[in-house]
Amino acid sequence: GKSILIDDDLSVIGSFNMAWTDFFSVIGNINLLICVLTILICSTIFSNDTSKNVNQILLITKLGRNKMIFAKIIVGTVIPLCTLILFHLLNAGIFSLMYDTSGWNSSIQTNLSMGLFQFPVEWNHLQTYLIVVLLQSIGIVFVSSFTLLISSFAKSPITSLSVSLGMFLLPQLLLQIFRKGILNKLLYFFPINNLNAQKTLETEPREAF
Repeated sequence: GKSILIDDDLSVIGSFNMAWTDFFSVIGNINLLICVLTILICSTIFSNDTSKNVNQILLITKLGRNKMIFAKIIVGTVIPLCTLILFHLLNAGIFSLMYDTSGWNSSIQTNLSMGLFQFPVEWNHLQTYLIVVLLQSIGIVFVSSFTLLISSFAKSPITSLSVSLGMFLLPQLLLQIFRKGILNKLLYFFPINNLNAQKTLETEPREAF
């Protein structure tokens, strides 16, 4: 009797462990999608005006160039953030319908599938998810900021897009070069390197906390 109960308990634990592992995997894909969409959108915001020589026209508009620039920066930042939140809400809704969400309040260290046994902070699955979303949000703001900056200097949308994608992927290349030390840890804060929530969590905290 006891062995059957233990087997049932292990089966339930294993079930929600795998469900949460899949969930964290999916939100990494969401982050990548939103980052790429952000670069595609923001890379044209200023460079498109430059390529069409409409900057001088903007100077005589009712709003003026400064207000137009401010409005474009707000749009380039707010829309990607809202899109990220919307995708997370949709994903969480689908996840709750397809899987058993029990175990949200269990420690992330008990998730055998993720293997975060040495994670130094007593976070449960929900807290870990919220931290990951926060990191992704900061990452989206960072991506939109440097893409808008590049777009403001580029003379064409293609140039802006190419340089922005290169800058986005650069930390991934640097991670292959700097495999140890503090620089390696810092590189995991760049959006391209924290797409894998599990890898990010098992790499950063050991020396960061």
